[in-house]
Amino acid sequence: MATDMRLWRRAAACLAASIGVALALTWAPGDARATPLKQELRSVLEHAAPGAKVVGQTRVEWPRQGVTLTLRAAKTADPDCAAWWVCLHEDANYLGRMVRFNYPGTYNLARFGMPPTRAKGASSWQNYRGPAELIGPNFRLNISGYGNYGNIPRSFNDRGTYVRVFK
Repeated sequence: MATDMRLWRRAAACLAASIGVALALTWAPGDARATPLKQELRSVLEHAAPGAKVVGQTRVEWPRQGVTLTLRAAKTADPDCAAWWVCLHEDANYLGRMVRFNYPGTYNLARFGMPPTRAKGASSWQNYRGPAELIGPNFRLNISGYGNYGNIPRSFNDRGTYVRVFK
């Protein structure tokens, strides 16, 4: 007398799938094994301006505002700041996370992943667009001029609250 094993195989497959789903659901909210970059991306999205779209593992875009945020796992200089963009970098010498602005307007940096807190605010800038300024508590720093770039002075480092891009 032969036993039909198909039923047992299906039951085992269902059990394995159920365990997999249960494990995924318990790890999803606070995955202790999430990479620091994924945690950073999740944190940015929690505080982001409306309209954020994740377009890669390290990139978030706000298409209607003309803003792109690029997170970095490694500390390498960014070649992505090109014509028609004003870019702010988390670290000096154009390293670390970068947020770039394309359209005229005044932008709250914290809503686009550059909060003026310890080691997350702007420390350097590149301008390939035109007139712009970095605004913070009790200061306005001119970051204008096509093709201009530099490090933000120490007295204003990581303190910028807004960036204004003029027409």
